Amino acid sequence: MSISAATQLEVTGLSSGYGGITVLNNLGFEISKGEFVGILGHNGMGKTTLMRSLIGAVPARLGSITFLGTDITGFPPHKRNQLGIGYVPQGREIIKGLSVRENLLLGQAAHPGPSEYNTVLDLFPELVELLDRPASRLSGGQQQLLALGRCLMGKPKLLLLDEPTEGIQPSIVSDIGKTLSQLCDELGLTIVVVEQNLDFLCRLVNRNIILRGGKVIADLQGPDARDRALIESHLSLAH
Repeated sequence: MSISAATQLEVTGLSSGYGGITVLNNLGFEISKGEFVGILGHNGMGKTTLMRSLIGAVPARLGSITFLGTDITGFPPHKRNQLGIGYVPQGREIIKGLSVRENLLLGQAAHPGPSEYNTVLDLFPELVELLDRPASRLSGGQQQLLALGRCLMGKPKLLLLDEPTEGIQPSIVSDIGKTLSQLCDELGLTIVVVEQNLDFLCRLVNRNIILRGGKVIADLQGPDARDRALIESHLSLAH
């Protein structure tokens, strides 16, 4: 299948899982440059496995993943990152023994060229006064901002986020939403986010993909993607 110039990510017939368990089962979709896409579904339906498969942490058993016209199905995570896929996992996985500054600079280590350091601090001014503080001493919300900032230091073209608002106070959730909207609307970054907070998603996305049993059962776009009642009706069928 040929993909259009606007298509950034294409997933075709993807199956993957852990050990003898298949979690994703012949899953497929395409995402265009600049889209803001939510991934929804109940626990165990394959959301995090999808993210980990996209970054190469869970190998594909069948199917393919194409990014910017290149088949990356067999690429290791670091190669996918170098091509422009950034990932902020659930739990953030910042290095708590390093300072905020050191965590940020680590995010650029594999990406030569002009630094994104000042741009990231402009996006997350809350981090400026914390640069010399150990990451272990940050609140959960501050750690999430740091994880996002570290990822953006690598200049991703596609940003994957797994539960970015989990356990975070509402004020920082609002800040994260505004920053993500700015990245998508003003800078053209493509964003795919796994999230349980429907209010957060409905304010931001232009598309919601709903999973059941490792397959896409609904792909809501435009106004439908922000219609909470419609989303909830699909989720009620996704058990």
